[in-house]
Amino acid sequence: IIGAGRFGKYLQTLIYHCTLNEVRLYDPLAGYCSLDAFVNSDLIIYCVPIRNLEKAIEETRNFISPEAEVSHICSVQAYPNLLLARNFYKVSACHPLFGPQSCPILPNKDFSLEGATVAITKRGVLLEDLWEEIWFHVDVNILHIAPEEHDRQAATQALTHFIGRGAARANYNQTVQTSTKTHEDLVSIINKVEGNSYELFEDMFRYNPCAVQARKQLLQSFIELNQKLSANETA
Repeated sequence: IIGAGRFGKYLQTLIYHCTLNEVRLYDPLAGYCSLDAFVNSDLIIYCVPIRNLEKAIEETRNFISPEAEVSHICSVQAYPNLLLARNFYKVSACHPLFGPQSCPILPNKDFSLEGATVAITKRGVLLEDLWEEIWFHVDVNILHIAPEEHDRQAATQALTHFIGRGAARANYNQTVQTSTKTHEDLVSIINKVEGNSYELFEDMFRYNPCAVQARKQLLQSFIELNQKLSANETA
């Protein structure tokens, strides 16, 4: 795994839990500098922010065997898939629609990912074998989907983060004595999206034109709704 951030370490733990296979990390910024991570590695998975993927590829591709299958786990798929295809012979790609916040792995305890999904947008033998083994142990759902369709649908995920962060900036991220279940659900969403990096939030829009268009449509809808309400307000 290239990238020892929160999800890289999470994926390392998940794979080891389900397969008992050694999973090596490479991330010089986090102190994982050994090139042994690439030696005899049949499957390489980039777990880096989308904005850093091209640079990470440039810094590591000469150490990766031409026979290795190379994959990524980015929240946007079409653009990263293109980067991998330009640089490697065997490529695959997926987006786990869960993570350490929504599906934590508790040490020394059995757990299930039932209801969680991984979207595979570029099939590769080793990547599919890996997720099938994970599915066997923890019940994760496997969805095969084209990268363009993934990104179109992923716009809804980006909008959820947009709404959550917008509500947080307006200080609506706390429950009050009169909170309803609906408001508590909103607060839960706000806290979850704020648990992710702002870098991830930006990249959901920066590298996904579908998300940008969806955000514009949502804002226009809010404007129209606000105008309709304002027309009948007395205050």
